[in-house]
Amino acid sequence: TVRDGLNKLYVVSQHMDSSPEPIISSRSDDGNDTFQSMALTAAAEIDANDSKERKLERERHIQQLVQSEATYCTRLEQFIRFFTEPLSHHLSSQHHYILFGDLNEIYAQNVQFSIVLEQRYKHY
Repeated sequence: TVRDGLNKLYVVSQHMDSSPEPIISSRSDDGNDTFQSMALTAAAEIDANDSKERKLERERHIQQLVQSEATYCTRLEQFIRFFTEPLSHHLSSQHHYILFGDLNEIYAQNVQFSIVLEQRYKHY
């Protein structure tokens, strides 16, 4: 975002203001002015900030995935308990399967997936 870019520019300018290294341009063999040490230091700071931001963003997305899977399993379990099981007493097994399919198997697979997902997130 623009704000992130401005913050990075501020970090670079602060480094330039407080750097003990003299700000002297040196002419390289190809004739271009370079500020090699400053540029490398500033680039390293920007990369470090980017990787921290990206890591935090990735962690938020993973946490959201874990939470949404747990919520899905809870809601699916409630649906089975309050709708499919009570209706199984009033419908033939064929009609019940036509309406709900193999919902118990879907629930079981998602619970297993949710458990593995949460375990891996804890060790991330």
